[in-house]
Amino acid sequence: MSINVHKITNYDQIIISQKSLVILDIDETILKFEGIDYKWWENEKKENSQENVYNKWIKYVTNNDPILLDQYQLFQLIKTIEDTNSKLIIVTARLEKNRELTIQHLEKCQIKIDSNYIYFTKQKGAIINNLITNEYVNYDNIIFVDDLESNIIDVSFSLINIKDKSIDLYKITHINL
Repeated sequence: MSINVHKITNYDQIIISQKSLVILDIDETILKFEGIDYKWWENEKKENSQENVYNKWIKYVTNNDPILLDQYQLFQLIKTIEDTNSKLIIVTARLEKNRELTIQHLEKCQIKIDSNYIYFTKQKGAIINNLITNEYVNYDNIIFVDDLESNIIDVSFSLINIKDKSIDLYKITHINL
């Protein structure tokens, strides 16, 4: 089978078939924080060390509520996942030490997911490859949604040798972000 890459602006453009494994990113894919966007990250990285940028981000997201992106369409997507006997997991570049904060953010956005289905790594391609070849082997359709082109490319390269599954990678650029 092949890897298909799609560029979308909303969740209603994602096609889910029976027994799909749907993998979503969190930041700028599911939710965002007011004032935190790509330009914020770029500007902060120019002026501060990686550690200082991270600490500034943690302080901000700890003290502010997340904003759910495309709420209606996201909840429709989750309903479709349930209706098609599919599985939702989350793969985020956040650090594992932020697990409780991440769960709080998802709960504030009314996203109910067992914390065992949230994976923390900057190596998204490697973990997704591991998950679909070892843990989620019964899913023939793999759907990955992320806002960063670099993550789409990473996952694409990591899954290039997977021949027995249909793989759809969705690079989402929210129109309201």
